[in-house]
Amino acid sequence: DVYKRQRYEFGFQYLSKRSQKTLLGGVIEYRRSDYERVASQDRVDDRLRVKLKGEHQLDDLWRIKAELLYADNRSSENEYEYHKYEARVSANALF
Repeated sequence: DVYKRQRYEFGFQYLSKRSQKTLLGGVIEYRRSDYERVASQDRVDDRLRVKLKGEHQLDDLWRIKAELLYADNRSSENEYEYHKYEARVSANALF
């Protein structure tokens, strides 16, 4: 048997070009997952994700990017609850 679920999602994204070389933005997303009831559990999850991001073009060759992510998953089943934090920084070169 496949563990079935109904999933509802919505989100919002905002990007702002702060200058010719700099882009800042953010994303907020909400997701509700309602899983089919089985003998051992009746699971419902609510997840919130927030991401902040920025890019800056250093010169004609190099671009740096940064992202911060927070995710919070609340579940009727404790084993599926989590809080997650991520930070990413990258440098890209176009040849």
